[in-house]
Amino acid sequence: MRPPVAPESAIRDGVRGTLAQGRYAGQRGFTVAYFQTSTELRAEVTEAGLTDPRLYGVEGPGWVAVKAIEKYTSANLMGTDIYEVALAAARIAEPHAALTDASTHLLAITGP
Repeated sequence: MRPPVAPESAIRDGVRGTLAQGRYAGQRGFTVAYFQTSTELRAEVTEAGLTDPRLYGVEGPGWVAVKAIEKYTSANLMGTDIYEVALAAARIAEPHAALTDASTHLLAITGP
């Protein structure tokens, strides 16, 4: 019999599986989801007839560090230096698709 998996290990394994598949099966109380890349979103928007989409990672690549700190310290980082640095990193990352994809939500904007 295998020993029980520590919760942190189960979370890590779940994240690895989600990243490898690009899908989340809905365990742990969250909805079933497909994680679209910025390349896929750009193609979908263009295929719909919209031109020159600008893509943004809503949270940016620093969101995971902010959320981990909040979870393990029970601190609210909104308005702190750490939050401001994460926000600055998100803005710097905007033109880089690989970093945009590190955000949990993507936003496409088209138009003049």
